[in-house]
Amino acid sequence: MTIYACKRHAGWDDIGYNYLVGEDGNAYEGRDWDHVGAQVRGYNFVSLGFAVIGNYNTRLPNNAALTAVKQLIACALQKVSVYTQ
Repeated sequence: MTIYACKRHAGWDDIGYNYLVGEDGNAYEGRDWDHVGAQVRGYNFVSLGFAVIGNYNTRLPNNAALTAVKQLIACALQKVSVYTQ
C-alpha cells in the first residue's frame, strides 16, 4: 500500500507500474499488459514497468521475486513484438 499511497500523494491516479512482484514469487496486477504504464517519462508507450515490492537498499530481491520478473519478461516477449535500435 505504500506505493499506492505515495502515488496518490503525488497527484497520480494509481500505481503506474504494469505489474508488482512480491518476494512470495507472485505477480500482482497494476495497470496490466493492455494499459500504458506511468513509470518512465517519455518512454511509457514503448515500455512495461515491473516493480519488486520491498526495500532493496541493502540487499537484492530474493530468487522467487527475480524468477517472477524473468517470467513476466518472457511472457511480455511472447505477447508483443520487440524492436531494438
